[in-house]
Amino acid sequence: ILEKYLNEVYFGQSGNIAVHGVSEAAKFYYNKNLDELTVAEQAMLAGIVRGPFYFSPFRHYERAKGRQEIVLAKMFEAGVITDSQYKQAKAERIKFARVSLVQNRAPYFTDMVQAQLLKDLPEQEVLGAGFTIFSTLDTFYQAQAEKAVANGVVNLEKRMKAILAKKPKPKPKKGAPPETAPAPEPEQRMMQGVFVAVDPASGHLLALVGGRSYEESTYNRALLMRRQIGSLIKPFVYLSALIYGRNPDGTPINAISKFEDKPFTYEFDEKTWSPRNYEDGFAGIVTLRYALANSINTVAAQVAIATGLDKLVSTAKSAGIETNLRALPSLALGAVELPPMEVATAYTTLANFGLKRELTSTLAVVGEDGRSVARYQSREERALPPEETSNIVQLMTSVLDIGSARGARGAGFFWPAAGKTGTTNEFRDAWFAGFTKKMVGIAWVGFDHDDEVVRTSRKALKLSGATGALPVWTDFMMAAHRNQEFQALPYPDGMLRTLEVDLISGKRANYRCMGDGVMEETFTYRNVPSEECN
Repeated sequence: ILEKYLNEVYFGQSGNIAVHGVSEAAKFYYNKNLDELTVAEQAMLAGIVRGPFYFSPFRHYERAKGRQEIVLAKMFEAGVITDSQYKQAKAERIKFARVSLVQNRAPYFTDMVQAQLLKDLPEQEVLGAGFTIFSTLDTFYQAQAEKAVANGVVNLEKRMKAILAKKPKPKPKKGAPPETAPAPEPEQRMMQGVFVAVDPASGHLLALVGGRSYEESTYNRALLMRRQIGSLIKPFVYLSALIYGRNPDGTPINAISKFEDKPFTYEFDEKTWSPRNYEDGFAGIVTLRYALANSINTVAAQVAIATGLDKLVSTAKSAGIETNLRALPSLALGAVELPPMEVATAYTTLANFGLKRELTSTLAVVGEDGRSVARYQSREERALPPEETSNIVQLMTSVLDIGSARGARGAGFFWPAAGKTGTTNEFRDAWFAGFTKKMVGIAWVGFDHDDEVVRTSRKALKLSGATGALPVWTDFMMAAHRNQEFQALPYPDGMLRTLEVDLISGKRANYRCMGDGVMEETFTYRNVPSEECN
């Protein structure tokens, strides 16, 4: 009974990770093994047990010292220590180390496991029943995700400070006091990051990072934050068009359907809405593939409205977005706040070509007596048609190959992949969601709060999905796929066909049209051009 008590008794907190047991406490307070502690250090730990916060030597040293001396006196009275040991221990000045217990423990991932268990089991059992929990965590991927997020935000902050330093400072007013060194930025003005990695084949969460450092902030953005997703919605805009949309001539919309990138105003409910592109200017007539690859806002808006905003809502909900979506035109540009986990679910559905899998961080829960308390298996269902979903995934490969995420290729990541960048108004949120055959990765970079200082910093940096989140995703994916043979995206058999087409006429190419407008393109059997150019 005493051994069990000493191995489980509570000794305080490191972030929101509880320190349990004398061995863990020895590491936490002194960075020592238990058998290396002096009598004075042992007595201090014994004294802390009564109230780890009240007797914390970090917060209330004198109070903790007084408690330790009571313990030493009791030890001497009981004959456990000699008179000389008692006097020596009482006089010893203890050196505390306060070692972090969260480094290599995936604390953000642990939050996810706990949240999942609390949905299914009583809180008292989860927190106090001594369960053994088998999770889906991959410690290598977790370490790489933490590294990618930390390096990503630090590099962005360095760039941001360098840009701001070059800006001319306003001249001080007459009689103004001299400038002092700037105070360190408060936590809410520090750049933050999120990364979620999923195995699409199983729905298992492999890694989850909810911030740049758990010790700096235990707020788990991967679970708790809701932010606008910007252009991450566009694959679902174009997927709904592939499923339901029609060209002016009545043929199904496909990869070479033409749209005009131009100033565009939509009137609804006695209001007007005029979307703008990320870059000033307009490209004129473009294909669906080009519009998606280069994230053209005006085209996405026109397509969503022409196809039906209710169809966009239905497609996004089918993919796994649970948040209430309103059929407003701004939805076509991602003006909806979602948690990263919903984004991960929806993009995992794309990676599985329309098969929706429930994401899980937990495999099994086993009681102290060895009995099975709970087992978890990802449920799956056919949510989206495989033909059109295969088509949109193939179109999304152009985002990395020739579009807004081509920086990943420039950085050396060459695995077959599909994805989409996302940037919100005034550079508030930077996203990238992408996947290979092996893994889905969701990256977000931004600030927790918004004020004039933060806005100035974001605008100076031009924080976008391509410049902010994509480097984090790329760093992680390069580490996760290092020294592995390329694997093509696993398109279902018989869903797609590739043939040469004439972009000018939108028809199949033949000997009559073999000029610069002829290229290979991918279609479903439903939307492939039926006529040859003449």
